[in-house]
Amino acid sequence: MEAIELGPLYFNGRFESDIKSVCDSERGLVVIVDTLDESGNDSNLKFTFGISLAYRYLDETDLVYYWDTGLFFSRHHIYQIVKGGWSNGTVPTKKIMHFTHAKNHNEYFITTSNGCMNIVSEQPPTIEVMNV
Repeated sequence: MEAIELGPLYFNGRFESDIKSVCDSERGLVVIVDTLDESGNDSNLKFTFGISLAYRYLDETDLVYYWDTGLFFSRHHIYQIVKGGWSNGTVPTKKIMHFTHAKNHNEYFITTSNGCMNIVSEQPPTIEVMNV
C-alpha cells in the first residue's frame, strides 16, 4: 500500500478523535472530524468532497489491514491512497465497484482513534480547520 499525508497536523499527545458528522447531499460529501490541533486545543476538521462516488465508514478496529502497513501513524487525519486501498486494492468483479475501477478515481482515507472512512472521489477534498 502507498499513501500521501494531507491536511494539518494534530496534537502529539494521547487523546480521542472521532468522526463527528457525515453529510452527503447535492452539494457534496462533508465529513467533520472532532480532534485537537497541534497545540492541544479543541478543533474540528471539515473535509468537503465535491463529488464522491463511493464511501464506507468503519470502526478503526475493522481496518487491521491498514494499520498493519504502518503508514497511518503520523499526525494526520487524512491520506490519499495511491496504491492498495479499498478502491484499487480489492479484486475487481463485474458487480462490485466496476465504475470506480474503470475510471481510476482517487481514494482518500480519514483516520481517527474511533471511526474511519474511505472515500472515492474525482477530486481531492477541500480541508477547513474550524476552531471550537
